[in-house]
Amino acid sequence: METLTQQFYYLRHHRTLAHDQELICGGQTDLPLSESSVEYMLHYGEHIAACLQNVRAIYTTNLVRARQTAEAVNVHLNLPIKEIANLKEWCLGDWEGQKWNDLPHPFTFEGKPPNGEARSDFRNRIRQSVTELLHTGEVFLIVAHGIVFHELSDYFTDQPEYIETAELVELCHANKQWTLKRIPYL
Repeated sequence: METLTQQFYYLRHHRTLAHDQELICGGQTDLPLSESSVEYMLHYGEHIAACLQNVRAIYTTNLVRARQTAEAVNVHLNLPIKEIANLKEWCLGDWEGQKWNDLPHPFTFEGKPPNGEARSDFRNRIRQSVTELLHTGEVFLIVAHGIVFHELSDYFTDQPEYIETAELVELCHANKQWTLKRIPYL
C-alpha cells in the first residue's frame, strides 16, 4: 500500500527588482533575487533550515528567483534540490512587466491574460504537480511563488491564502483535512 505524504513545507522566494518596482513578474519573466534579498537569505537561511530538520527533499521551479532561495536554505540542509518546471509561476503573457495597479489582480482574475496561460490550466498544472509529490511519501519543501501558494492553499484547505516573500508555511494532513501553519523563523 502506497504511503502519501502527510506533511510538507512551502517557502515563497524572496523579493526581486519587480517587487520593488511593483511590476507583475510571472512565469515568463526569469528575474534573480535583488541584492538585499540574497543577503537576507544568506543571513536567515540557517534559521529557516532549522525549522526543516525532517525534510528529505527540496523541490523548486525552474525560475532563478526560486532556485536562489532554495539554494540559500539548502546550504544548511545539504539535500537534493529537484527542479519541477510545472511548479513555476502563472504565465501572465502581456501583463508581465506591467504595473500591478494597472491590471486585474492576478489572485482574483479567473480568465486568460493576453498571450498568457489560462487560469484553469495554471491551476490544473500546479495541483497535478503537487499531487505527484505527495506520492513520494516523504516530507519535502517546495520553494516557489506567491500565486502558486494561493492555488495550493485553496486546493488543500478550500481557503486561498496569501504568502509573504520568504515566508515559510507547514501543510499537515490529519483527521481527513489539511491545515496551514505559518512558521516564524526569526
